[in-house]
Amino acid sequence: MRSYWIHGWATDSAVFDRVIGSLEAGLREKAVAMDLPGFGSVSAEPEGKNYYSECAARILSDKGETEGVALVGWSMGAMVALGAAAELGAGISRLVLISACARFSRSKDNAHGMDRRIIRLMARKLKKAPAEVVRDFHHRMFSCSTPNRFESFRDTFYPRYLDQNSAALKQGLHYLEHTDLRCRLTSLRCPVLVIHAKADTVIDIRLARELNDSLPESRLVVLEDSDHIPFWGAEKRFASLIGDFLLGN
Repeated sequence: MRSYWIHGWATDSAVFDRVIGSLEAGLREKAVAMDLPGFGSVSAEPEGKNYYSECAARILSDKGETEGVALVGWSMGAMVALGAAAELGAGISRLVLISACARFSRSKDNAHGMDRRIIRLMARKLKKAPAEVVRDFHHRMFSCSTPNRFESFRDTFYPRYLDQNSAALKQGLHYLEHTDLRCRLTSLRCPVLVIHAKADTVIDIRLARELNDSLPESRLVVLEDSDHIPFWGAEKRFASLIGDFLLGN
């Protein structure tokens, strides 16, 4: 089964290199990591409703990948994967959502989301100190008990990730603040694997539980010993977990 992997905010497709490289033969060769518009090597496009999900769905359609494929999304990329799966319908056979939610920002009916004031402060700060915003966010992705994992991430991706397009970063924050996919969840009929760390400080575990409960055919795996980027430093573990799911085991 071919799988398409969608990265989160302030990263790019390379964040998946190690875990994809750890997949078993057969799955590894059919795994494709995508760059969202404005990130990595892909230029930004005008923003619109369901912007990233529509872009992802269009890329898959252009490649002729309209059936029998899997989407693997992490963080913002998980929201994008959810939206793309809703766009493509039966064309998506399996869906893996890592550190995911259907609505990121807090509202009266989404009490465990991220405070919008924090998101807006980050967006304002991007004008003067984009590298600082990105570095602070990356620090937050990692648990305080795992400093070596952040150091490994930093050594791998800095200064590249500190030099990202600030307009694209701002657009990503706008997407995170305003996107609400909850009304589309019941339309997803493919098997879904939701993976979430109990100690995730970016997306509350309760949002992952709500997401899992709202999907017709979903299984939640809760990690007791990880954080918002749980596959970093645990590539073999994740490759086995996701690989088994993609193969239907």
